[in-house]
Amino acid sequence: MFKTIVVYQIIIWPITLINLANQLLKSIFEKNLLIFGLSSVFILFSSFFIYINFCLLFNLKKNYFLRFLKINLWSNLFQVFHLSLFGLTYYIAIGIHVLLYYIYDTTQDVKIGFNYFTSVFGFNYHESSVIVAGINLIPLLLFVYFYRKLKSLESSNKTI
Repeated sequence: MFKTIVVYQIIIWPITLINLANQLLKSIFEKNLLIFGLSSVFILFSSFFIYINFCLLFNLKKNYFLRFLKINLWSNLFQVFHLSLFGLTYYIAIGIHVLLYYIYDTTQDVKIGFNYFTSVFGFNYHESSVIVAGINLIPLLLFVYFYRKLKSLESSNKTI
């Protein structure tokens, strides 16, 4: 199971890297320095995640195994929550996207959304009275798996 999840991580991060490189090139042509800077930072993060997941898959850098596991744990936690409170919106979605969300406006609604693949990052504000709280189920499952794996390894002091 562990190797399957790490292979999934290895697949989604290069696709995200390609999407970010596309944004970087577009920002160069549009002369948008903010998007250029953010894309550059996220490209570095994506490259790092590709590296650590290869290390986890092939058990390289054994001294850093638990650290790399913790990084994957936290990266999935940041993807779990999608929030929009009175116009202030936060979301990160990478990979398969199954979002269960609750919307409160003039009515209340619960919906589920699905994308085969997405790589979006957002933190913005637009005037709105809508409240949306969502949970991305795939990163939640990965977070729980990495958390359990990390706790079992820390208690037994093993690497795999």
